[in-house]
Amino acid sequence: MRSSSVSLLFGLLASADAFVFTPAAILSFQNPTFSLSASGLATCIQGNIPVTASATNEKVLLSSPANQLATTEIFVELVQKNSTFAASVNGGSQTVSGTYNINARLCYPTLALTNFGFNSIQFLIHGIGFEKGYWDIAPGYSYIDQAASAGYATFSYDRLGTGLSAHPDPIQTVQSYLELEIAHQLIQSLRSGSIGGQSFSKVAAVGHSFGAIQSVGLASKYPKDLDAIILQGFTTDASAIGITLADWNSAIANQNQPSRFGSLPNGCKH
Repeated sequence: MRSSSVSLLFGLLASADAFVFTPAAILSFQNPTFSLSASGLATCIQGNIPVTASATNEKVLLSSPANQLATTEIFVELVQKNSTFAASVNGGSQTVSGTYNINARLCYPTLALTNFGFNSIQFLIHGIGFEKGYWDIAPGYSYIDQAASAGYATFSYDRLGTGLSAHPDPIQTVQSYLELEIAHQLIQSLRSGSIGGQSFSKVAAVGHSFGAIQSVGLASKYPKDLDAIILQGFTTDASAIGITLADWNSAIANQNQPSRFGSLPNGCKH
């Protein structure tokens, strides 16, 4: 553990009003760190969780773009009217499997009075272009704080290929099918108690944008995973997808911000 994290942990332990993580909760994370939510209403533990998952992904007949011009051309081909680009790169299906480090954050309401009897948790899935920090931006702009004020624990994580989680092949591996299986495994681990050291009998998925799509996917494929879903920034109208993709102005991450993303392959976009 980092020294700052150790200091914070012991500071929390010394407070009669603070939530205290059990040893089992701490051991369920690799290299755990401790923090408070933006307004201090939740006490959080964060670290990597190895998740083993497999999925039937699409085989994409597309190489990692050599430069930004190639990236732009892909999007131009994809979004133009009557485009056949998606069909032309569809190579069928392939099985993808592995163990991936998923960086996650488990938060409980801070007050010790709410330290007992937790059986419900909100499972937070962020959208495209974000990572788990979306749920705890700043005081007054924190979903985690709001959930804690209502007495709810939360579990947020960086989806595969984002934030501090693993960054495998961005074209063949990081697809929605595998991400769905990873979410399923995380929920099963929360229910069994292997994450956090206690079992949660009630799980509500809260998804923003693409995270909402993942939540619907979970409810469809694994209906017993969830007791409720909350969908934010979600619609079943797909007519604006083309213009949305074009408006993103996607850039190769390692070229757009080399100081942050210099180690990532060209298939990762910013």
